[in-house]
Amino acid sequence: MARNALGEADRIGYRFKKHIKRIKENILYIKVVQFTSTTKMQKQMLEAFLTNVWFPQVIKLGALSCRYVSIDETKAMMINMFPNEEVGESVQVGREEERNELRQHHKYIVFKGESTAYVEA
Repeated sequence: MARNALGEADRIGYRFKKHIKRIKENILYIKVVQFTSTTKMQKQMLEAFLTNVWFPQVIKLGALSCRYVSIDETKAMMINMFPNEEVGESVQVGREEERNELRQHHKYIVFKGESTAYVEA
């Protein structure tokens, strides 16, 4: 009987390890940038720039996805997902001129880190 109980514990441990491995494989590096524009028109121009110029470049450089979220008349967010931190950080290399232009018309705060939980229906 003790052998059966041990066998069951081994199977549960194996399933748990397999599940944890699957979770670790789905961890993404995420950058969220919150923008505050000076006017509604500046925000609209930001959306056009991000969706038509910035996002395609970021995708080519290794991003898995890019999203633009409108919060209110002058606030928005950009959410970029990367396979790992190395790719996420390499995207900004060589794009200083574009970021400087964004700084002139928008205040922004960058949040970045790994996703630790993911639930999807």
